[in-house]
Amino acid sequence: MNNELIIEAIGDFKNGLTKLETALGSQASKEINVSPINTALLAERLAYSYTTIHPEYGVQSQYRNLTTMVNSDKVSFIFSWLRKYNVEGIENFFKLSEADRVFELNKALTAFEKEIKDILTKRFAS
Repeated sequence: MNNELIIEAIGDFKNGLTKLETALGSQASKEINVSPINTALLAERLAYSYTTIHPEYGVQSQYRNLTTMVNSDKVSFIFSWLRKYNVEGIENFFKLSEADRVFELNKALTAFEKEIKDILTKRFAS
């Protein structure tokens, strides 16, 4: 399964919903909830909120663990870490369904992999 293609397809679907909302007018905005999420800010908050009991693990391992957690039943830990760290600017993220939140996290992990790894390097460098 190609996760990047799935993420792209879901993004196209959400863009289509936004266009539909615009076409239908103000009534649609009450019925269709398409919230733009600042993916760059979400990626930053994700990297800073990530908690590990093994900071000696390499950044690549930490990033892989983070990706695995997002795509498993451990995603609830990530939601909790994000809430504890700082929700300013990403409040709309928590209004999304769990599936949409996972999609947004995957989008952030894919689009801002280098930035996330840079933050993890700064945080856990000895």
